Amino acid sequence: MTTRRSVLISLAALPLAPACAGGTLPPDEPVPGDDDDSAPVGDDDDSAVGDDDDSAEPTPPPPDLFELEGNLDLDSWPSGIQTADALPDAILVALRTTEPDLVLRLGRVDGEDTWLVMESDVLLVPNGILNVELTALEPDTVYALYAMTPTGTRRSELAHFRTALAAGERRPMTIAVTSCLGRSGAPWQSMRFASETEPDVCLLLGDTVYADGASTLTDYRGFWDEALETVGLNTMSLATSFVATWDDHEVANNWSWDQHGDRVAPALEAFREAIPQREGPDPDRVYRSLRWGDAVELIVLDCRADRLDGRYIGVDQMAWLQTTLSTSTARFKIILNSVPIIDFTDWIGGISGDDRWQGYPTDRSELLTFIENEGLTGVLFVSGDMHFGSVCRVSKDGEAGDDLWEVMAGPGGSVINPMALLPPSWTDQFDLVVAEWNTVLLALDPETGEVGVTFLDNTGDIIAERLLEP
Repeated sequence: MTTRRSVLISLAALPLAPACAGGTLPPDEPVPGDDDDSAPVGDDDDSAVGDDDDSAEPTPPPPDLFELEGNLDLDSWPSGIQTADALPDAILVALRTTEPDLVLRLGRVDGEDTWLVMESDVLLVPNGILNVELTALEPDTVYALYAMTPTGTRRSELAHFRTALAAGERRPMTIAVTSCLGRSGAPWQSMRFASETEPDVCLLLGDTVYADGASTLTDYRGFWDEALETVGLNTMSLATSFVATWDDHEVANNWSWDQHGDRVAPALEAFREAIPQREGPDPDRVYRSLRWGDAVELIVLDCRADRLDGRYIGVDQMAWLQTTLSTSTARFKIILNSVPIIDFTDWIGGISGDDRWQGYPTDRSELLTFIENEGLTGVLFVSGDMHFGSVCRVSKDGEAGDDLWEVMAGPGGSVINPMALLPPSWTDQFDLVVAEWNTVLLALDPETGEVGVTFLDNTGDIIAERLLEP
């Protein structure tokens, strides 16, 4: 099993300047702020910067420009770099390479310029997969990252990511969302066009790989190798970071513990190697929460591995979900829900109902009633699995959840569900049904509470748009 290592980046003492290994300054440079009797700061000149102000920070030296070293080598780094689960001060990084070791270089993007902030020690990659965490970053900041050989002769493609907003901060955000990246629709061009908008983050709602038939860690890694090298997923990973949950095909079609339990551990390990995740309350489950200040809280559900004892999600996850929702200070509480929570009974009856919330009415009612009784606002479900896109009300008029929206995103490449070709005409619960490969862009305005929903197709054209008002 791979282990995650942290690479500490010294930004506090010398903002935007390069830090050498271990986060220290070169030995021939004074540490900013060191006591120095000869320093002019604080002299008797009334115009001196920082005069009579013990809290003033010294002006840092000008930073060095960030320059790419080496020739681009796609053979050594075929899938680029994946970043995930951003915090205000940290990011998880994954990459695959044929190189036995490498060096990471990180730059801070500021307008048209990029400034070097870190070059790591030589990192060993014994099994061809590297998982590390970059720490000591600045909040709500765009960074550029690449890997290179220790000699600096060859390098990977350049990846970008943005760190999360600091606590208490808010601003409009753009989030890309998709699901179900089947081979039939590869190379998932809607993701490529969505990546050109440079979203703050991209949500993967499950079935990112179709690993049916895999049983070993090597098998599962092979499916992820293929997916990460595919144009859509690859270009998105170079533009922004991911937050991912899983559905069934990351393990096996409609998998269950009694039939596929021995596959779950290698499948989960391969998943986390490819799209790394922060550990939530249960290390054997993928549910967790990621906050972007007071703008957005991304609440990631595990709607597969936690199906036990007749529950859609376990007792512990349900309690955690309710607590997370009720204590969130974010204007938008986005629930990453791999399979829709809407009840399709009046459209397709009970077909595959036990594969989604519909087949667990007690759990579904408990969650929706809780949201209603607590008077929670800004809750938005984003879901995949159904192989069509949609904007719909979670419940019928008069039922718990009738004022909540669900956006179904994707499929990015899987076969279109034929039921989408005959959308329901019997209800206004469905505002929109999209029967095309798509990636969704969510434009979130924390001041107004409005959510713009845009479906992009494989040519980059807009299929449909909706504005959801609070």
